[in-house]
Amino acid sequence: MGDLKSKIAGVGAVTATPSGALAAAAAAFYMMMMQFFMLLSFLVQVFLVPFLAFILGVLGIIAAVLGLFGGGGSDPCAAADKTADAIAKSVSRATGMVQQTATAQRIWFLLASGGSMSDMSVAALLGNVENESQFNPSAVNDLDCKGLFQQCFSRADGLVNYATTKNNGEWQDVDLQVEYMLVENHKGVPELINPSAYGLGDVGAISDYWGLHWEVFSTDLNDPEFAERREASERWASRISNWRASGNVGADKLGDYDAAAAVTNALDAGLAAGDSGATETAASAMSGAIKACGAKISAAGNAKAAELGIMLTDGHIRVGDNVNVTDAGVSRIDEWPLYKKAHQIAIPGDTLYASCDRYVSTVIRLSLDMHFPPGGTAGGMGVYMQSSANWTEVADPAESQPGDVWVKSPCSGSLCSSASDDDGSGHIMLFIGDYGGIANVIADASYYSRLPAVQLNSYSYYAQKSNLYIFRYTGKGEPVLSEFTR
Repeated sequence: MGDLKSKIAGVGAVTATPSGALAAAAAAFYMMMMQFFMLLSFLVQVFLVPFLAFILGVLGIIAAVLGLFGGGGSDPCAAADKTADAIAKSVSRATGMVQQTATAQRIWFLLASGGSMSDMSVAALLGNVENESQFNPSAVNDLDCKGLFQQCFSRADGLVNYATTKNNGEWQDVDLQVEYMLVENHKGVPELINPSAYGLGDVGAISDYWGLHWEVFSTDLNDPEFAERREASERWASRISNWRASGNVGADKLGDYDAAAAVTNALDAGLAAGDSGATETAASAMSGAIKACGAKISAAGNAKAAELGIMLTDGHIRVGDNVNVTDAGVSRIDEWPLYKKAHQIAIPGDTLYASCDRYVSTVIRLSLDMHFPPGGTAGGMGVYMQSSANWTEVADPAESQPGDVWVKSPCSGSLCSSASDDDGSGHIMLFIGDYGGIANVIADASYYSRLPAVQLNSYSYYAQKSNLYIFRYTGKGEPVLSEFTR
């Protein structure tokens, strides 16, 4: 027993010593690990967290930038390109309004100028034409009804036969269709010529009568389309009244009802046609695209001049009088910050901002030819380009390239021989070319009248003029400021 007790006590004594050592070692290891994790936590808080935050912040900024410009790897101008497509559609619509207005004016001129028909009768006719064909003389519907008035079946055949004898079969001519409408003398025409004799006292009554008896689209005056045509006729009556009051629509302009010849600016005409919303939208969209991405000019030529020309319009598109001034442009020049800065560098000390020659000179001096005259249009700039070995004359407007300079000379039969011969009625412009899906864009300004702006529909108006001269820079450009010539 004693041995057993001693053995038991010995075992107890022997086992107690290593257990204490292990406990002490475990405690020491625990403390060491706690200190390690505390140190690690400190290092993470002091160094790693800010570093990770920085990395994540940078990645966030990159993602935001990529998102701003339309997604990773995409062209930063992709959004502007999409905007340009929308612009082209808006401008196409505005140009359609131009054509409608020009055709309506032509009909009015043909029927009312000789006193054969009252303005009220013509307005009633125009309200119906708007609904029938949208003033498209070439319109053909599913039933083969033709032209402005959508004459159908035997009446359409009559139009074609009349055109064969009168116009080599070209029935799409506006004048011919108006003439045939009178010659056909269908019921409704006598009433249109002399409405009071038939008890038709206002434009709405005439419009209804024409729809019932000439167009014959319905026999029920409660048909909503009658109300639509009455409203359209009343709008045209108001426009005709404005045409007469303004005195700026005459036979000389209406002799050619092509849109570009009848009006000089698509957006102006869009406003005149009452479509200010579409034209303002088009202008705002293009301005946004220019400011967001700068100019993107397609085609060959002195593209840097065309791009600079767009940039220095500072996003302005001519809409009505939105770029007009009544002075040298000083009162509004702060709305053209790029042009103001460039002008001051290109023509030091000059404060005439609203002028076609100053705008073109600023562009050309900073992009192509530092020796380009500061002013003078035909007698100054025109003579300079004609005599310079660095400039080549272009004979055909259709051959124009971005960066070409267009000069309308006030001198008969030629460019003015000197600046003293230039009476100031000339004009100088910058040909831009295709921009944002719109062909043949021109940019210009006007003396004491307009600050620089993009013109969307002036090409045809100027291209047809016999006193137009076109020049292209073919020398070695020495721009005075590369900042503006990316």
